Amino acid sequence: PMPLTWLFPFSTMRYFAIAIAFLAVCHAAIPQDHQQKKTEEKTPPRHNHRQAATLFMAIIEPKYPKKVSFPLSDEDDLKFHAARDALMEHVRTESEQYDLNDHAVKAKLRGKTLTNQDEVQQHMIKAVQDGMTMQEARVGMIIAQFEDLPKDKQEAAIQRAKEHRDRIPAGTREKVIQRMAERNREEREQLNNMASPAAKTEWVQKRYQPSKKLPPTLQ
Repeated sequence: PMPLTWLFPFSTMRYFAIAIAFLAVCHAAIPQDHQQKKTEEKTPPRHNHRQAATLFMAIIEPKYPKKVSFPLSDEDDLKFHAARDALMEHVRTESEQYDLNDHAVKAKLRGKTLTNQDEVQQHMIKAVQDGMTMQEARVGMIIAQFEDLPKDKQEAAIQRAKEHRDRIPAGTREKVIQRMAERNREEREQLNNMASPAAKTEWVQKRYQPSKKLPPTLQ
């Protein structure tokens, strides 16, 4: 399977881990000849991948999560499925304007990365206080960020996602959906046993803690 560290290589991105695992498993389920063909069609230079991954948290603005439920609706499932490649392609495009050899540019990006981490945590706390689980908030934020992209990029990514999803063995997809639904039920049970907003805030803070450790390329 494609390692999650390619897309989210440092601890600031761990709030995506559960959600992106679904995409990683689905990618791994596609026959290798299809994956090879896609790779041969267009493979951006490795330095573009590294820079884009480094700048993800600085470029992609945190969004209040879209309300979702499990299993996801067909529309949300496609958007979630389309989000990884679409968001990373957007970051690759945007990252070309930043010269990481410029100390002032790096300082600005460091500040934006740290600010966005704090904003993610605040969105997560608010979402849980509003009745979401952490899993719903994670997935909902990814979809909200996807919906913030230009419409033409969304449409193209959704079309690719449809083609991609059709190649995933039904059994594999069903197992992933079941695991995500079970995780969501567990979180819902935990939250239902919490009597106060303060307890829910502490619960979120234990699961998403902004990290002050930045990737080496921004230090």
